[in-house]
Amino acid sequence: MAVIETKLNARSESFRNNAQAMQALVADLQEKIAKLAEGGGAAARDKHLARGKLLPRERVQQLLDPGTPFLELSQLAAYDMYDDAAPGAGIITGIGRVAGQECVIVCNDATVKGGTYYPMTVKKHVRAQEIAEENHLPCIYLVDSGGANLPNQDEVFPDRDHFGRIFYNQANLSKRGIPQIAVVMGSCTAGGAYVPAMSDESIIVKNQGTIFLGGPPLVKAATGEEVSAEDLGGADVHTRLSGVADYFAQNDHHALSLARNIVQHLNRRKPDQIRLHAPVEPLYPVEELYGVIPTDTRKPYDVREVIARLVDGSEFDEFKARYGTTLVCGFARIWGYPVGIVARPLRPHLLQPGQPVQARHPADRGGDGLVHRGRRLRAGDERRIDHRQEPGHHLPGRPAAGEGRHRRGSQRRGPRRRRRAYAPVRRGRLLRAERPSRAQPGAQYRAAPEPAQAGPDPAARAGRATVPGGRAVRRDPDRHAQAL
Repeated sequence: MAVIETKLNARSESFRNNAQAMQALVADLQEKIAKLAEGGGAAARDKHLARGKLLPRERVQQLLDPGTPFLELSQLAAYDMYDDAAPGAGIITGIGRVAGQECVIVCNDATVKGGTYYPMTVKKHVRAQEIAEENHLPCIYLVDSGGANLPNQDEVFPDRDHFGRIFYNQANLSKRGIPQIAVVMGSCTAGGAYVPAMSDESIIVKNQGTIFLGGPPLVKAATGEEVSAEDLGGADVHTRLSGVADYFAQNDHHALSLARNIVQHLNRRKPDQIRLHAPVEPLYPVEELYGVIPTDTRKPYDVREVIARLVDGSEFDEFKARYGTTLVCGFARIWGYPVGIVARPLRPHLLQPGQPVQARHPADRGGDGLVHRGRRLRAGDERRIDHRQEPGHHLPGRPAAGEGRHRRGSQRRGPRRRRRAYAPVRRGRLLRAERPSRAQPGAQYRAAPEPAQAGPDPAARAGRATVPGGRAVRRDPDRHAQAL
């Protein structure tokens, strides 16, 4: 592979200004993430610990292999929403290594409104399941939730991508052979009770985990029966009587140990199908990325300077380097893994003075050029990394209208489907169906000729009639003809 030669001046004033501004932004982001990681606040955390439970992030860390990282997802979900009452959307999701196997972990944070589901909580949960499906990773659910957040339940249930989608995804993931493991470490109420019920294997903690659709207050209101949460849906009930849970755990530590043991016996480890190389540090310090990216996102820069500080040895095998110059595509390695990179550079020398930032040539728009690059990536079976700096394909105005871009953008792709010729019946009178006519819309139906005096044909005697194409249509004066 060719080595990218940097043209960046790390001593320039613009570089120093960019680095200073970006470092300030990163520090602010890290501060916000640290605050969100505290969950529902000190009072809620103390109450959680008083019940003998591990804090949500302690549960995740104990589940993971010692010394391995945890790639947390959607950390800023629900940020500046719900009056800041749901930090991190009240749920922790991410990818970590458990017993040597990468898994997607979904952990309810009971310190945030009892772990109830806000609309954004559902979206974060569903997004984690999508990542598990795309990468064929087992899912481990650390359940401690009171179900849907009632004041927001009108936004939790109705959408096709909302609460019910969680169970739909669980069923499909299990069908595809992607293990679903639930660890009930607290309340598991209402709709949330289906999470362990639909899992392949489930664990419940004694005197702590409960599974029921309606809790003791609801049972008393409905039937007058007074029953404790443990007797209604505790660990003993679901491991001895109902069979909903598979393993009986004494405490959080024991439950997480059982979960690790389940993952260890999944027998999913397969030899790597790709050839790995020894990791090599980039030739240029990765810290210089702070100075590469301008503080003004509208200001152009060369994306190859970014690639040179990310890939092993700053080596990049560019594909179609001279074609469609506003799109960079090629191959490299990151930590020894072969990857495909697709990026859009904004370089000053590509633009004439006064020229708006837009693509002129079809190849530059990413049309033909992007298709060829996509085929090349698929042929190499590489993991693709997108680096987005997308100014848009065109600017509105008279030139865009004159070129008819709105018409081209709305053109239908793919073959046009052929409409079926249906034969409607009006008041018992059959209308013969023919192919639709574009010249005379609606002229495809015309009255069928009266039957001959010799008597109706055999199909008519059977209460049926035929239409072109050989299909039989039943006469029905009250509804449309039904194809048999």
